[in-house]
Amino acid sequence: MGLERTAGRNPMVQMNTGSKKFILNQYDNPHASHPCHPSHRQRVPSSPSAKYLWGSRKPMASEGGVAFGLKISRIFGNPLQSMRANLFLFFLICTAVTFTHSQNPTLGTNSGTISFRSDAALEVIKAESHTLMGRIEEGKRTFAFEVLIRSFEGFNSGLQQIHFNENYLETDKFPDATFYGKIIEPIDFSKNGKTTIRAKGLLKIHGIEQERIIKSEVTIFENKIHLESNFTVQLADHGIRIPRVVHEKVATEIKVNVKADLSRK
Repeated sequence: MGLERTAGRNPMVQMNTGSKKFILNQYDNPHASHPCHPSHRQRVPSSPSAKYLWGSRKPMASEGGVAFGLKISRIFGNPLQSMRANLFLFFLICTAVTFTHSQNPTLGTNSGTISFRSDAALEVIKAESHTLMGRIEEGKRTFAFEVLIRSFEGFNSGLQQIHFNENYLETDKFPDATFYGKIIEPIDFSKNGKTTIRAKGLLKIHGIEQERIIKSEVTIFENKIHLESNFTVQLADHGIRIPRVVHEKVATEIKVNVKADLSRK
């Protein structure tokens, strides 16, 4: 097998292998490995996608996904175009958020009041929290309320409060109580009046959820919404155990009252 160079500005290597000849350009020359060799300065990527990125040809149909990605790379590679694209995306996001908010206005509170009362044979226990948080999406009629168990204050003694948090509700494991779901009846929160609604959802206490339908009275006056609800909770439904020693001092059914003034967010 012999090697001979062809004439011309760009030397070629001709390989004679008997009956066949192979022409290799200088970039395929195994001897052209020096960093100063033209192959290290001028070589253009030879893969189909890379050639398209360099603008040497149009993509084939099978390269559609690659071509799209390369087009994006070309667009965002230009600083000015990148800035315009980012501004355009920012505008789209702001428009979407504004449209969503206008379509689904939200009512909320961070200072609702929730209280409970235990009427047992030998003792009455009362406590309340003023940090009930809640949200209602008017259009979807969905809601979510939450309260931290440790925020309840009152009780008949400090020791009773400790037992409530550590032994009964186990607030280290289950720090909050929640109720979320959907309002059954359609309601117009912009129309003055008083109405009764039913909220269907999951009530979670002590880490255990129970499906409940809870009635509430809603009073609307000049865009001010007042919500009030009374319901009961069975301790056994949420895995709350009361020791026999104090079972006559703690009721098995607890009365709960909720009051909240909601405003548009």
